[in-house]
Amino acid sequence: MSTPLFVFIESNTSGTGVYFVEEAKRQGLRPVVLTSNLKTYQGRFAEDVALHEVDTADVDAILDWIRRFGDGQINGVYSSSDYFVGTAALVAERLGLPGPSSLAIRECREKLTQRNRLSDAGLLMPTSILVTDKQQIATAYEKAGPRVVIKPQTGSGSFGVRYADSLDDAHEWAAKLLEIGTNERGQPFGGVLIESYLSGSEYSVEVFDSEAVVVTEKHLSEMPFFIEVGHDMPAAVTESTETALMACAQAAVKALNLGWGPVHVELRNTADGPVIIEVNPRLAGGFIPTLVKLCTGVDLIAATVAKAAGTPIEARKTLSRHAGIRFFRVERAGRLTDVENWIHVEEDGALVEAKLYARIGDERQVHHDFRDRIGHVIASGEDRARIVERLDQAMNRPRFKWVSAHE
Repeated sequence: MSTPLFVFIESNTSGTGVYFVEEAKRQGLRPVVLTSNLKTYQGRFAEDVALHEVDTADVDAILDWIRRFGDGQINGVYSSSDYFVGTAALVAERLGLPGPSSLAIRECREKLTQRNRLSDAGLLMPTSILVTDKQQIATAYEKAGPRVVIKPQTGSGSFGVRYADSLDDAHEWAAKLLEIGTNERGQPFGGVLIESYLSGSEYSVEVFDSEAVVVTEKHLSEMPFFIEVGHDMPAAVTESTETALMACAQAAVKALNLGWGPVHVELRNTADGPVIIEVNPRLAGGFIPTLVKLCTGVDLIAATVAKAAGTPIEARKTLSRHAGIRFFRVERAGRLTDVENWIHVEEDGALVEAKLYARIGDERQVHHDFRDRIGHVIASGEDRARIVERLDQAMNRPRFKWVSAHE
């Protein structure tokens, strides 16, 4: 009998995408990645990982491929990409395989629909106005302003997210987003949200099967951008604040009917208490699952693959430690010519992991979102202060040398 397949519909191109595929192999499954563009994943997976070109925007085309080539041996369907979790859920439903509600996923990913569901459940929400043409921007800003966050109606990884505190700035960016119209994968994002800005520290709660696992403390880039440049776990908050954040996240998951598998809930702790920024019906990005495993012993990637394959494993906490990650970013657009002192980062025994995603000779642009990340360092241990110190030291060691494209 042949090894059963586990079908991934597209994948993260950074973060946990590779880990998902390797975990499927570890669980005795044969991973297959279906993609509409093979070049997207060139060199990203091991040679024994099969990639097949299929129109992943077409559910019927995916089902046709599975019926023709799956040989009746498909144990699971999933996607590590935010943009394709809904497609994967719908395919799993059609095949009678385990997975979340595709309707719940779709409604959650439409941020205004999500807002309405959460507001109906009595959860605190920022004012949020959907605009689909430039003439609506001024009215939306008047209702949500004077300090606002502008973002695509569907999106991920801080793509297109900006802060503005004047009508001119809000109009300029919202109009530009409306002109762009699609995310970095070329998918329409269905309009732009103009939302009231929330003051307060930012956190996320990692949830699995409706249960809060841990609270993550987020580090953000300089305004007007919202790039996540690091995470610490567990968050340095009081027990009462942790309880309130977890309770808010669990209430949001319940209101959105997302009780199957992983959910990543982002919040700000305001003067009025925790307020939902957004709920993501997937595992967290930014290597947060790695931190969860180091911090609590819970392997959320393994638990997600097993659940989608119909062989769930217990997501039980076995550790109580601290962990943190910091990201290196593109400093300016151009070509990377050298990384001085990187060897000292790689050989730092105080770190759990040090990785570069950029190679000498790579051309990079500045996008002001997750695509600006070019590497990271991770530390873990019993002493939070010591971990933060190790991460700061590691971030200060390397020197990235860039030259502009015309130099």
